[in-house]
Amino acid sequence: CSAYGYLIGSMFNKAEEGYRFGRLALELQERLQSFRYDSKVTLLFNVNILHVKEPLRNSLAGFPSTYQKGFAAGDLLSAGHSIMQYLIYSYFAGREIPEILKEAELHWNALLKTHHVSAYNITRISMQALLNLSGDCTNPCKLSGPYYDEDKQLDDILKSNDRTCKFSTYFNRVILFYLFH
Repeated sequence: CSAYGYLIGSMFNKAEEGYRFGRLALELQERLQSFRYDSKVTLLFNVNILHVKEPLRNSLAGFPSTYQKGFAAGDLLSAGHSIMQYLIYSYFAGREIPEILKEAELHWNALLKTHHVSAYNITRISMQALLNLSGDCTNPCKLSGPYYDEDKQLDDILKSNDRTCKFSTYFNRVILFYLFH
């Protein structure tokens, strides 16, 4: 239901119906006590559906339990993705940078345990961008510091053809260039 909600909401421009199907998926998951896919269903709803009808900030509360459910079910992919999305959505929702960086440190070991390389790299890129935004860097336009160093890691990302990490690097660089150049 959650995937269907996403599809009809985004592909067919029926946001209200998509939202209702997403909510239905969450209700069915709870009512049936079927927790094997709980992390996936909740993640899909929080990442792709909830913010269409509610402020992005409202999706933040669901991410920590989603990644814990992913770990419990052995769904490390969803667990890693949930941690990453939580930190990135915190950034996009306008939470204070020091709060996000502090939470990133709290969730870092859990993220490493997922072995989700893309989620790990995207989180590193985003956290470095946040450090740059906070002024804790030598060159605010360059993603270079304790989380990520574009001079060293960007080449590996380009070679691996990880387009999501590539996008994350360039997206964050555009934001930094816009603000500081």
